[in-house]
Amino acid sequence: MKRSIAKVFPLFGIVLMLSACVSQTTQDASKNKDSLDAKYPLQTSQTLTIWDKSQVNPAYTSYTEQPYYQELEKRTGIKAEYRFPTGDLHRESFNLMIASGELPDIINYDWLILPGGPEKYVKEGYIVCINEALEKYAPNLTGYLLENPDIDRMVKTDGGDYYCFPTLRGDETLNVYQGPIVRSDWLDELGLSTPETMDDWYAMLKAFKEKKGASAPLSYVNQYAFEGGFLAGSFGTKLGFYQQSGVIHYGPYEPQWKDFLVTLRRWYKEGLIDADIATIDSKMLASRITSGKTGAVLGSGGNIGQWLPTLLSYEPSSSLIGVPYPVLNRGETPMFSQLDNSYVFGGAAITSQCKNIELAARYLDYGYSEQGRMYHNFGIEGVSYNLVDDYPKYSDAILGANDFMSEATKYINTEMSIQDPRMYEQRLKYPQQKEAILAWVKSDAVKYLIPPIIPTEEESGEMTRMINDIDTAVREYLLKFVFGNESEATFDDYIKGLERDGIKRVLELKQASLDRYNYR
Repeated sequence: MKRSIAKVFPLFGIVLMLSACVSQTTQDASKNKDSLDAKYPLQTSQTLTIWDKSQVNPAYTSYTEQPYYQELEKRTGIKAEYRFPTGDLHRESFNLMIASGELPDIINYDWLILPGGPEKYVKEGYIVCINEALEKYAPNLTGYLLENPDIDRMVKTDGGDYYCFPTLRGDETLNVYQGPIVRSDWLDELGLSTPETMDDWYAMLKAFKEKKGASAPLSYVNQYAFEGGFLAGSFGTKLGFYQQSGVIHYGPYEPQWKDFLVTLRRWYKEGLIDADIATIDSKMLASRITSGKTGAVLGSGGNIGQWLPTLLSYEPSSSLIGVPYPVLNRGETPMFSQLDNSYVFGGAAITSQCKNIELAARYLDYGYSEQGRMYHNFGIEGVSYNLVDDYPKYSDAILGANDFMSEATKYINTEMSIQDPRMYEQRLKYPQQKEAILAWVKSDAVKYLIPPIIPTEEESGEMTRMINDIDTAVREYLLKFVFGNESEATFDDYIKGLERDGIKRVLELKQASLDRYNYR
């Protein structure tokens, strides 16, 4: 029962596995003897209540005014009353809702970030296991999971229970959005090739400093820049946890981390790294790159779109390009890069207080149908997009807007559905943005990516304090080492400090979670 449904049943004529969790759909079916006609729009006078962590588009005072929600009701035939948290206080609002004991029919939330994960909330009776609901009322999501067994494994608990209608990324290119960015016009002017190795990067940064007068040749926003393996990856490590051949590792606990720190300190001492690296924020970083103080940064495709217009207004011949993550030896493939799983955002769970689980499941399953996926990603044909040679092209109002997403989200919402790469393609206005993604995906990061593992409530409680202490120690030591306040001789003491903070136990607990995941 813990094995993937794709391994147990054939694609056609499938019957989803039944879970050990208490079935809510059996009780639901007894109350609704006549099942709804599955053809959309459904014919029903019942209303669903939904708590959603997302927000109403700021152009509207209520979701009822927003075209997205109005059209969704027409297409599904189901009226839904949405509730939203105030501003960014979604976690506080969620906790208050759970504590109140008064739950809506559906909750859309990031279940993986909660202590104990979704399994705890199923066990304690807040949300229901939906295995049987998927079998009976959700053919679209069920079919997608059967065709994508790797994703199927991600969206259930270690015990094999499905708990939500997930927000998914429908293409691997959507899992990469960040990487190294450099001033390509400076490369051309200085006769430099696109940097590939660490030696290339060193030579490039020295040239930016000495020949272009860059006061901060390389800049980035705090130590989080290294979580994707930038620079550190060339030494075979990264900031954070990763797996190698099924074994969990922690980069700053590996001996290679010392080699990375030594290089970083040398570059800092030679003035190749921003002197304000401990305090720089995103606004300061934007100012550095657009004013010519910096020639290389770690940023996103969206950052290129934000920075390039300002940069061009100062220097019409300037340009920014994304380049691959550096390696130690020419011809190698980067070990790491920024890479997310296809399932990271959680999804819509049906609560134990939902009186019509069939209605809730059919409402949510619309987002995984062919029509539903088009609607969630592109909105209304002839209004927010038009088909041009079978390609859904957004309207001129959306493509020409200063804020693409602000205008687009009047009509679309890619949560509780499968994100379409064609949406992201159009979000990137400049060819440099699209080319950057292609450069950043060239890595072996998928081999080392940890899937969305879920610690038990007990494991989570035990790890929280230790991970906080470890994270603080790692980041403090990194800055002290780079600034010259710690020497290579103290590295062994630093490792012992991580062990006192519990790194070995954390690795054991994470390994247990990964082993359970691999057995799903």
